[in-house]
Amino acid sequence: MRIPGVKLIVGWRRLIIIMALPVFLSYFASARPPAHVLAPDFPSTGSTINGKRYPAAELWFNSEPLNWEKLKNKVVLIDFWEYTCINCIRTFDYLKKWDKLYRSDGLVIIGVHTPEFDFAHDPANVKQAVRRFGFEFPVVVDSDMRIWSSYAVNAWPTKILVGPDRRIVFTHVGEGGYAEFEEHIREALSALHPGLKFTQPIEPDKTAEGGFCGDTTPEVYTGTARGGVLTGTSKAPDGTPYVSGSWRAEPDAQRAETPLTKDSFLGMRYHGSEIFSVLNQEGTSPVSVRVEQDGKPLSKERVGEDVRFDARGNSYFDVTEHRMYYLVKNPDNDEHEIRLYPQSPGLGVYSFTFSNRCLLRYSHL
Repeated sequence: MRIPGVKLIVGWRRLIIIMALPVFLSYFASARPPAHVLAPDFPSTGSTINGKRYPAAELWFNSEPLNWEKLKNKVVLIDFWEYTCINCIRTFDYLKKWDKLYRSDGLVIIGVHTPEFDFAHDPANVKQAVRRFGFEFPVVVDSDMRIWSSYAVNAWPTKILVGPDRRIVFTHVGEGGYAEFEEHIREALSALHPGLKFTQPIEPDKTAEGGFCGDTTPEVYTGTARGGVLTGTSKAPDGTPYVSGSWRAEPDAQRAETPLTKDSFLGMRYHGSEIFSVLNQEGTSPVSVRVEQDGKPLSKERVGEDVRFDARGNSYFDVTEHRMYYLVKNPDNDEHEIRLYPQSPGLGVYSFTFSNRCLLRYSHL
């Protein structure tokens, strides 16, 4: 789960989480709109994003602009997501299945894309992500965070179920809880259409929430606004990124600059079965990035979906879009060190996220 502005401290993780539990419970309680509150409407006007004015019609994909007048006699699932968020991505399989199972019964899913990083404000990038993930339900761009704020949302992903009377009936923050949420969907649709007959509900994979799945490094941000990096190659703690060579610190990212040498890299020690990184490039030219783990190229058994091999056996990937990249897939949850070596300037490194053994199937669509 992603919480804006919150960075977990890596050292003494368990102690800090236990001590902070009352604060976090209070935080999430305040993040959830109360049940049976009238759901705010969607903005009917357009938005100004990065100095450009967009009419409402250009901010909705797979649908005309919607409002509660057009959603009469519908049960509506509002999903707040962000296209670089692995926690969101792991819920998409359920959203798409619910859309197919219950659309004909009166369920409308509306994805509200509220951005976390600077480039994710661009509607063109969101449209590309909608196409890549194969969404067929309506999606609205919320780059000015008006919808996010009106629903008092504080974390990605957040799912809000609204009944046909426009009242909020259930809210879930974060991953998991799929069986409970689906039961609320079925109850709301049954109230709308008494006597409605359903097929069997989706059977959640209970291993995805098991305690034996393995611990991972918490999410890591590299930008100065939420994290930052160390300089040099000294032994940094697990989850602390460090750089060698010339890098420019930005609020959301670290960006490779000239002079670029063979020793220019951004590295980090971590533990987890998979590692993902949010990356982009300056301009339109692709940036090739060599990736190493524990001081050597990745083996074929450990490469993520975006990684390939050159003629010399070096593992690398090309940054061609502003998105999250799948880098490493380990068979273990042991501690490793990853290093990214940009082959040209302009690479922006924003964040790293991780999966444990049980979440592998949900991280890939």
